[in-house]
Amino acid sequence: MIALCCAGMLLSACQESNTPSNTPAQTPAPTPMPTVEPTETPEPTPTLTPTPAPESEQMVISFYVWDGVEGYERLLERMDETVSVTLYLNPVDAGENRFVENTEAVQANGAKVWYLISGDPSFDFIQDQIDMIVAYNSDHAEKVEGMSFDMEPWIAFEDQNSSENQESWQAYLDFMETAKEMLHENNLSISISIPFWIGLQTEASPTGRPLDYEVIDIADETLLMTYTVFAERIEPYTHASLHYASEVGKKVKVALEMVENSDENISFYTHPEDIAPILETKLNASAFSGYVIHDLDHFIESGVTLR
Repeated sequence: MIALCCAGMLLSACQESNTPSNTPAQTPAPTPMPTVEPTETPEPTPTLTPTPAPESEQMVISFYVWDGVEGYERLLERMDETVSVTLYLNPVDAGENRFVENTEAVQANGAKVWYLISGDPSFDFIQDQIDMIVAYNSDHAEKVEGMSFDMEPWIAFEDQNSSENQESWQAYLDFMETAKEMLHENNLSISISIPFWIGLQTEASPTGRPLDYEVIDIADETLLMTYTVFAERIEPYTHASLHYASEVGKKVKVALEMVENSDENISFYTHPEDIAPILETKLNASAFSGYVIHDLDHFIESGVTLR
């Protein structure tokens, strides 16, 4: 289906690149991103302790999809009826917008679908794609859930926690608020991808509140990128966002990276077998809605099964 400074630590991570406005995004190239060591976990209410998911409970796994859905049938071969799949589906396939036919194909095999948009889209383009989704939903029993935004203003920042970023962050939040209104007017939901560490950028926030809280307030669902292969770091990295989302009745999915990266601490690419125990672990927060993997093609190539 995504060198910066953050909290005094510097690591590289994989993210999607910007694309021209008014055209669906192609497969993004990796871009450097910061991450941090786990911060001291605040006192939780309730405690966000990872626990094994009950055997009878359906596993919810989602995927970013950037290059068509040919691999989806291969995914079906490696999962059973206890797994529910959601795809964040970019419309570009072989250089063309094939969202409708690809959505029909995967929905016929049980997947839920969001329209995945990245880059720097105009509101005219967003409205055009909303009209397409509305037309699709009116003609199909299985609906497209809404639009999922993977836009990254932070990749242009030299210092992530600088007050000079406040104007850019405010423009980003205003953009997402307008996009939400456009989607909600058409009975569609909005999903937004963010890295976990933006909540630590206190000086960069134009409101003084944690930036992850600002995004959670706007989004119906937030995809929280963790950029770690260490299971013990996932809870502290996601704790604050999950706790706040639980308080305000929003949904959060925890994102894991599988695309190749020069830093083996960022991606499961070199040790894909290590991702399976994490996918079987449920975080104890009402906002937690499962895991999302970046991306479908790399997960399929890994050989990991979902059973």
